Parts: sequence; C-alpha cells; structure tokens
Amino acid sequence: MFIRKLELPKYLIWVTALLATIFMVSKYIYDYPFNSDIVKVVSNIIIICLSGFALIREIKGVSVPNRFLLADACIFFYYSVSVFIFIIQHQIANLSENDYYIILSANNILSSILYCSFLYTFIKLKK
Repeated sequence: MFIRKLELPKYLIWVTALLATIFMVSKYIYDYPFNSDIVKVVSNIIIICLSGFALIREIKGVSVPNRFLLADACIFFYYSVSVFIFIIQHQIANLSENDYYIILSANNILSSILYCSFLYTFIKLKK
C-alpha cells in the first residue's frame, strides 16, 4: 500500500513479497527465529517508517487536504504503540493484573480508533 502511495519503484513490491516469504519459510519450516516476535517488530518498524514518510510527504507538500491523512496517522500511531507492546510483552508476567489490563485496554482502544478511522475514511470516500 505504501509503496504505491509513495510512488516508489515497482520492484520494491517484489522485494517486499520475497522478504515476507523468507520470514514465513524461516519461521514455519526451519523454526528460526524461535521467537517470532522479532519478525513482528521488524515488520512493524518497516510500516512505521513508511507511514511516517507518507505522513511527512502529505503534510509538507499537499495544499489540498488528503482524505487518507487521518487513516495514515492512526496507522503510524497504532504500529508505534504495538512495537512498544511487543518489546514489553515478556515483562508482562511480572506486572500486576491491573497494569496488564491497562496495557491491554490501551491496545484495544488504539485498534478501535484505527478501525474507526478506516471506516470514516472509506465512508467519506463513498460520498
């Protein structure tokens, strides 16, 4: 999605597909890495970088308001927080039950905001 939006070279779609295939083969056939959170964090960081670059480009150079600005901002924010949650998830066992519920609630609220921004954007596009 971001490769087309940022008008990057078309071969990056194939590079992305190859990278995803390598991650899947290494995890599900060779069981490497043993902890698949590494793959999640790497993919989320790539999404954060691409969405951040798209946001900067949209804010910097567009005189006409972009209809996808809200959705892109929510993608950037949600994936940024999800990387933080992936990093601390192994420490969750040491947290109290209330702290765990706070982190889980924050994740649920952010994902709800993300999905609502998608719905709002697509309903706005339909009009």
